[in-house]
Formats: sequence, structure tokens, C-alpha cells
Amino acid sequence: MEVKTTGTTNTSGYHIRLTDGSGNYKEWHIAGSDTWGGEWKCFVLDVNSTTDVYASSGTLSLSDIDVITWYVDISNSGNIRIIDNQWNDVVRYGTGLTLTGTTFDLADAAAIDESSTYRYGILETKDGVIFCQGKLLIGNGATTTTFQSADETLIFKDRNADGEGQVASGFYTLTFSGSGCTATVNRLVCKGAGSTATTRFSVDASDTNSNVTIDGSTFIRASTCDFASTSEVTSTSFIDCQQVDPSTSTFELCTFRNYVGTTGALLYPSDDSNISDLFFYNCDNGVEYDASSDSTTPTFDNFVFDDEAGNYDVNNTSGSAATIYLVNNASGYANSYNTGGSTVTFVTNPVTTLITVKDATTFGVISGARVLLYAADATGDLNYQESISITSSGTTATVSHTAHGLATDDWVLIEGADQEAYNGAYQITVTGVNGYTYTMTDTATSPATGTITSTTVIFNETTNVSGQVSDTRSLSTDQNVIGKARKSSATPFYRSSPITETISSSTGLSLTVLMIPDE
Repeated sequence: MEVKTTGTTNTSGYHIRLTDGSGNYKEWHIAGSDTWGGEWKCFVLDVNSTTDVYASSGTLSLSDIDVITWYVDISNSGNIRIIDNQWNDVVRYGTGLTLTGTTFDLADAAAIDESSTYRYGILETKDGVIFCQGKLLIGNGATTTTFQSADETLIFKDRNADGEGQVASGFYTLTFSGSGCTATVNRLVCKGAGSTATTRFSVDASDTNSNVTIDGSTFIRASTCDFASTSEVTSTSFIDCQQVDPSTSTFELCTFRNYVGTTGALLYPSDDSNISDLFFYNCDNGVEYDASSDSTTPTFDNFVFDDEAGNYDVNNTSGSAATIYLVNNASGYANSYNTGGSTVTFVTNPVTTLITVKDATTFGVISGARVLLYAADATGDLNYQESISITSSGTTATVSHTAHGLATDDWVLIEGADQEAYNGAYQITVTGVNGYTYTMTDTATSPATGTITSTTVIFNETTNVSGQVSDTRSLSTDQNVIGKARKSSATPFYRSSPITETISSSTGLSLTVLMIPDE
């Protein structure tokens, strides 16, 4: 298209008018002398757009368009030497391309688009860079599709400025879908040009019927990026993108930079078995942990944050407190962003203590055996016979314990009180850094007397149907422990079995305890 015009975009210039069968019309500004030099250019118009509307009459029915009119206001051009000074080459109506078939890449698709047979106007190649001004849908579910891209650059054009035309927010997309779609993308650079939200592009590989593998690629100014469990994304960077949802895909060695938003650069998955080695730089919020995120033992496996001032590593929007385990040299956890009362507790390089209780005669597992395990001495991290004082009101005991380092629902072993009701293993509620409470089985004289001590209990619980109890926590040094397993409250009965062991700070403890029947 070639148009000579001196009118500006905002006052006159180049216009397009759509008119329906009832004579209703709407007319848009497209370009003018202030935005366009008259060279050949393919403009874009979103016919649903309400911006840059120059004139209208009635309510336009887009399902009943009879006339498309384009014209130029050249009233300010002075002496016109030739009347025929505007040319339209082609008008296209559509949203993008669907790519299917045997092995091909973006360059192949662009070559077909630019061929004289088709000229769809969506893809064009300049100096080895592929430019796009529409949707790209790879696969359709009906045709076996093999897409293989290596070392290509794809740029979604800036079509949100006067002189270029406009696309709607959310219009641009790179989508992989349908059964029979296999996509392998290596070292792709994909960017949304411009600076406004409307020129961002989405990456949609959320269809579990397709198989998408992306490695060594870079996405710049994407909107949302969604992947499926069948996807594999490795060594890929997301720069100035909106949230990435990896689902349960294999998602490793990826980098997030310059995320701006209130949720998180990454949505933590519902199962974190396949996600590790992630790096976050200058992100308002690094990871969003929401109600759908893994709540079993959520683990950041080498997640590295730069802890830029004012930014947050974790944004807990789940509505519940979360304990997140940090393993394999994960670093930089100085802060967390808690909303709606949701808190985050970090446990660094945790180890697991697993005790399995079995019958010494049959070697079958024993369900319902109570296992008590607690610190054996003061050589480890856990509190051991630390001096405390206790008062009580009714059956509620209030403990003064300086810098106890405990959390609500932890267990302690109270010993040495002259009043027996105070003594025993109890689950606590923390009231402050120097205090906690617990509920006794009976009332007692207050305050408690004697040489009273508190020792941290690792667990005081009954074995499950597999005959096991377990605990996961962080230890800076090996921890000596003692305890016992017993079953005397319900048949079958067993004799108490003592436990004396050491929990390794690097490997934890896995122990089988044998119990002798007592019937």
C-alpha cells in the first residue's frame, strides 16, 4: 500500500471505514504524516477496538459488513500533481496462522507466508529475523505435526502505536496444541517488541496432548507462559515476562529476570518432583506459593535469589502457613512476602529421621506403637535439659524458657518438677521467643518447684499402617538421641524397646526397631 498524505493521524490522515448492510459504520485512524513517511507498510486493525475511532454512525454489526472504505485526507497537501497517488496492494481478514505437517521450523513457515502463492501477511523475514503480527498456532489435533526450531529469532511486532495499527491485549500468542504435536525448540529468542501490555505475547504449551521440549531459549516480554506435565523446559530465561506456570513439567536450570507484578515470576507447582535449579534476579516476587501448590514437603531444590532490596523471594497466597525446605546449596532466603496472614518458614538442607517398628518374631510391621525420641545430650542443635520455670492455671502450664527456638506444635520433655502433673512429653503453643504453654492431664500447685528442665522431642507419636514414624528438620551437626518404642494400651501387646542412636546432619537416620510380644 502506498499513500501520500499530509494530514496527521489525530486530525485526518489515512482512515479505514467499515459499513454494515444497514448503513451503520465505524471509522478508525490508521496513520498520518506525523507517523508514516508513505512507504509500503502492512497495517493492523483490531475491528473490536474502541480506541482511535475517528467517526461512527449507529451500531456497527460486524457480522453484516458490506463495504470496506479506505481513504486519505490530502486537503493540506497543496498543489497535487497527480490524482492517482494512493495504492492499496492487499486487504486481509484473519487472526494468524495454524502450522501443521512434517518437520519444519519458523523459517519454513515464513517462506510459505511470503511466497507469491499465499502472502498471508503474518510472518516475514528480514536479515534472518522472523517478524510476526498475528497468532501462531502449532498443531491442530488432527494432523501429525513435527516442529523443530533451532537458533531462530521471532519478534512479535509493535502494533500498538499510531502509524502501525493496533492489536488487542492478549492477541499475540505462541501456542502448541493437539495430539500428534511434537515440538522441539532449541535456542529460540522470542520477543514482544514495544513497551505496552498489548504487545506482549503468551506462550501456551498447556495442552497435555502435545509434547513440547524447550532448551537454551530466551523469552522477552511474554505475558503468561503455561506448560503441561508433558513439557520439558531447561536452561531457558524469562526476561520481563509475566507469570510462568510450569505445571508438573520437567523444569530445570531456568532464569527469571525483571518480573514486575503482585503474584510471582513462577507459580509453584502442585507436585515439585521435577523442578530444580532456578535463579531469580530483580523480581518483585520470585515464587508464588498458592492454594494449589505442593503442600506435602515443598522443596526449593537449589533455588537462588538475589534478595534485591524491596523484592520478595516467596509470596505465600495460599491462605495457610507454609514450611518450605531448602536443599542443595540454595541461597539467599533473607525475606518472604506473606499475605492474608500466611507465613513462610524455611528449613535449610533438611534430613529425615525414619523409624520402622517390627515384630521381633514375625518381622511384620507394627501399627499403633508409640515412639518417643528426644535429644540425648547437649552436643547437637536440640535443647537438652535446659533450665525452665513453670506456672499454671487450671491444666494450662506456662513455661519461661529463654531463647527456646521452638515453634508451635513442637514437642518437649519436661522433667524434674516436684508436682508430677507438670512432667512428661507435651505438644506446645509458642507465646514468644522466651515462652510457651502446654496442657497438662491434671491440675497442679503453681508455681512448679524442683529442678525443672526442658528437652526437645523429635516425635512422640504412634506408627502408621506401615509401622513408621518420621520427622524432617535441619541439623547443623550430628544429633545424639534416645527414646523408646512401646505398645501396651491395645492388643497385641509388646515389651518396650529402647532406642539410642545418632541422627546424621547430612543423611538423617533410618532405623528399624524390633519389639518382643508381651502376651
